[in-house]
Amino acid sequence: MTAYDQPPAAPPTSAGPLLQVKDTVWPKVLGIIAIVFAAFGIIGGCMGAFAYPLTEAMYKMMPQQAAQETQLANMKQWMGWMIAMAQAQGSAPAMPVAFQQTMILFGSALGLIWGWALPVFLIIWFRRQVIKNEVATWP
Repeated sequence: MTAYDQPPAAPPTSAGPLLQVKDTVWPKVLGIIAIVFAAFGIIGGCMGAFAYPLTEAMYKMMPQQAAQETQLANMKQWMGWMIAMAQAQGSAPAMPVAFQQTMILFGSALGLIWGWALPVFLIIWFRRQVIKNEVATWP
């Protein structure tokens, strides 16, 4: 028996060929995108939670005349036809219920689309065969 046939007396002290891991970038990119979506979600949730109380507090701090003038200025800016109605009636009319309901529906739909965009994208992404094969090779 020769020295070459016997196992080494000690473990190797220098690294030999190791597991070749393909360097990928997409996990980091998806992580950053997820963090950005989460930050926007948190900011939106905080704004939604504090919007009504802050609006009420600001409205109470304004003198009544200034509040009415602000409402009238907003109506002039957004809906000219309401001003014509206000001038004919001599007062500022309330916003039509149909318009309020449309805005609530639009905001809810936009929130749902934004909330489901990342999960749907990730499901589609991870169902791709190329990604499945790559993830299967990870240690």
